[in-house]
Amino acid sequence: MHARRIIQKLLEERCPGVHAKRAQSVAALVQAALQGGLSLMGLSRHLDSATPIRHRIKRCDRLLGN
Repeated sequence: MHARRIIQKLLEERCPGVHAKRAQSVAALVQAALQGGLSLMGLSRHLDSATPIRHRIKRCDRLLGN
């Protein structure tokens, strides 16, 4: 969780025009990448969320698509 706060702070400072929800999603995916690798499934499995895996896959896919 500490890494996520650092990433969010960095995004706020360096990219002030980024929407808050998108910055949260980027921070969550960076944290998941540190834990689970860079594949879509690896990111989805390690995403810190209580939602089912299906919804985490969609969240990762949408962010990577943008």
